[in-house]
Amino acid sequence: MEIAMITYDCNDPRSLANFYAKLLDAPIEHASHDFVIVASTPNLGFQRVERHVLSKNRVHLDLHVADREAAVAKAVELGAHKGEEHAMDDLAWTNMYDPDGNSFDIAG
Repeated sequence: MEIAMITYDCNDPRSLANFYAKLLDAPIEHASHDFVIVASTPNLGFQRVERHVLSKNRVHLDLHVADREAAVAKAVELGAHKGEEHAMDDLAWTNMYDPDGNSFDIAG
């Protein structure tokens, strides 16, 4: 068994998929009105749902990069919002929020 895809419920699948495709430098693999797939590892799926729940994600992406400051700047340029900075031992990360308000972390 392996994880093939992580799927986000959202109001505008194409817009949110484009954000992650640009952030991850990954292509769009499939696109319809209600479902879009970004070809990453694992794939990211974005499906249209009518009801949007506003609460903290119980699952989020941790993106590991060589240059955290550059990756944070890229995410903000693409429409993300920067949250808090954290550090623990030799690991530092920044909480981020994608254009739909979903949290993810950039670490490096």
